[in-house]
Amino acid sequence: MLFILNAANAQVQVDPNLLNPVAKPGFNLVFEDEFESFDESVWDRSSPGDDNCAYGDDSFCNPDHPQAYNCRVPGNESNVLGSDGNDALVRVREGEDMNLCSHSGGEFKSFDSRPGNPFRDWVIDPNSFLEIRVRYPECYNQGVGCAGWLSGNYVYNGGRYAEIDLWEVYGNEPDQYQANFHWGEAGGGACNTIALIDPNWTYSCQEPTKITVHDLQNQDFNFSEHYLTYGLEWDNDQIKYYLNNQMVKTVALHTAPLKNVYPFHLRLGAGRSLNVEVTECDDFPQVASIDYVRVYKKAGFQAMRLITPQVISICSQPPNSPWDDGDAIKVSYYPGVAYEVILPDCTMPNGQDCFYIDHTNDNNEPDWACQKYWLQARQGTPTGTYTAVVRATYPDGRVEQVSITVLVHNAAPPTPSNLFFTTDSNHFLYTPTTTIQANTLGYEWSYNGGQTWQRQPNGPGEVYNFGKPFHAGPQPITRIVCVRSYNDCGGVSVPFCRTLTIPALNAGLCSGCMEAPLPPREIEVHATSAPDVYQLAVRRTTGAIGYLWSYDAHDWYYVANTENGIYNRYGQFPAGEPPFQMYVRAVFAGETSEIYGQEVSFPAPVQPFSSPGNNEQTLAQGKSSAREQVIATDPAQVSIRVLYDWSGRVISREKISDAGEFQYPYTGIPAGIYIEAWYAEDGGLLHRKKIIVSSNR
Repeated sequence: MLFILNAANAQVQVDPNLLNPVAKPGFNLVFEDEFESFDESVWDRSSPGDDNCAYGDDSFCNPDHPQAYNCRVPGNESNVLGSDGNDALVRVREGEDMNLCSHSGGEFKSFDSRPGNPFRDWVIDPNSFLEIRVRYPECYNQGVGCAGWLSGNYVYNGGRYAEIDLWEVYGNEPDQYQANFHWGEAGGGACNTIALIDPNWTYSCQEPTKITVHDLQNQDFNFSEHYLTYGLEWDNDQIKYYLNNQMVKTVALHTAPLKNVYPFHLRLGAGRSLNVEVTECDDFPQVASIDYVRVYKKAGFQAMRLITPQVISICSQPPNSPWDDGDAIKVSYYPGVAYEVILPDCTMPNGQDCFYIDHTNDNNEPDWACQKYWLQARQGTPTGTYTAVVRATYPDGRVEQVSITVLVHNAAPPTPSNLFFTTDSNHFLYTPTTTIQANTLGYEWSYNGGQTWQRQPNGPGEVYNFGKPFHAGPQPITRIVCVRSYNDCGGVSVPFCRTLTIPALNAGLCSGCMEAPLPPREIEVHATSAPDVYQLAVRRTTGAIGYLWSYDAHDWYYVANTENGIYNRYGQFPAGEPPFQMYVRAVFAGETSEIYGQEVSFPAPVQPFSSPGNNEQTLAQGKSSAREQVIATDPAQVSIRVLYDWSGRVISREKISDAGEFQYPYTGIPAGIYIEAWYAEDGGLLHRKKIIVSSNR
């Protein structure tokens, strides 16, 4: 019997002796650990610095530090005791030797955040059911905590944070536990109101629910004397919390700022409780027991999903090195699942298979939560379209599979043979189009005579539409358009250019088209009055009142049009800035145009910095692998740090001190989104990242 009192509190009566069978109606089992032993390949033992406070942090073991909550009882690998043959055991002990902490706890989880660690992450996706059976430590109501929760991964959600707490011990109320769901920008997400940039995100925490538990006779319940089974079911619409098969809480996701639920890591541990110090307990060590963890996928949904694109491309005659002729196939990974690749059906004249797997799960790349295969084609494999299959067999014998289309090229790409406009039924939108040729992966387009190019891969069908149409106007419009093809055998073809004419708009065919919002067509780089400083600019469109600019097509900065001039201008960028992607859209009264994106680059300085001498090539996003290595291993090579606001204005610019340190640049600046850039002694960009400064910083 379940009594819901209000949104923040609930009462439930449970059968403490309930045992759930493995089979769950409406779901398929994809992962199970009964902890007859502790498998180091499935679970990672947390340690300081592994997604928690690290040795030497100001907050480590400091009860007065505002960020010290999770550090007062830090996780120590030795406190994950492994298995007693039935349960996984996690203890809280005293006499800790780490930074003179008085106590330490333990945690094991499905990921490892330490760089280079070979542990293979695994995640839990939406349309799943998670079930965990656990018994609390004896001192759970005297400061010793126990928790099971899901932690969102930034890879999938663009820097946003989310956490789903199945249970957290609420220390001074022995018959209660707490279930939460909170989210926010990276680094945020606590259960309180914080300043968020996105106006659609008005708060960061669904109201915590305190759940009071009694037995079937409505008597007080001791969590340390019984095992309880916590369940969590979720999809893109809602999250449901269960205790011993009774639903105790729901969260409607369509009413929350978090629009989609993304994959989560699982974390289980013991430490301190939410609101009582661990020192209240006078009997250590304390041990939490986890009986099992089970993960199910809702019937009708596959647990195995394709992480890489469904269409990959391979060159069978690589121009530079043998590594150029392969491509990665990645599918989501669960421990205990048997994976295999079924190669395309193709045989060489000598009897060898055309395709082969060169290596599997190479840890030299920053891949996680996946089963990866590097597929290669032997030299001479005929060009064409093939199909590879990845098959997963689960412990219960159930089989899932995904198909991957493999395109094979074996020569330089051909020069396009034609170029023309296609138009919509209203004769209002005119799109540059060419015929898709064999041995091509896609096409690059230019509207400025080949000064800049924009790449798009091939789509289905026989003709290729660039996807950025021109709008017809009251007079005929002439455009010079260039196109060239590319594939993965290196380089691009010779450009093919034509002068194309857009007829004058027939208002009778397209009533109201003249008022449609016109997007920008090109981002220009303009010099300013300051030496070696440039701005980005777009030609103003009739009717536009301003423009929105963005580095990532997610967070936007508005620049209003001035009364005079034909351009809208944005930012201040130094000469020699490495190329990066920029996005812009026009703003009209009551609506905005489509988004236009383009890679922008800047002239070299009049007096350029001396070259580092290693002929290093700068990547398109303004990063350099060699320089990234420098900043990671030798911070003394960093010479200058610059902080820009979202409008491109320089907020601070500082050089490294004699002590090899920077001053923290964020104190006193308003909450908002900023771009932080590090430069080496030679002036080259080492790294650029978006940061968010909250109001409580």
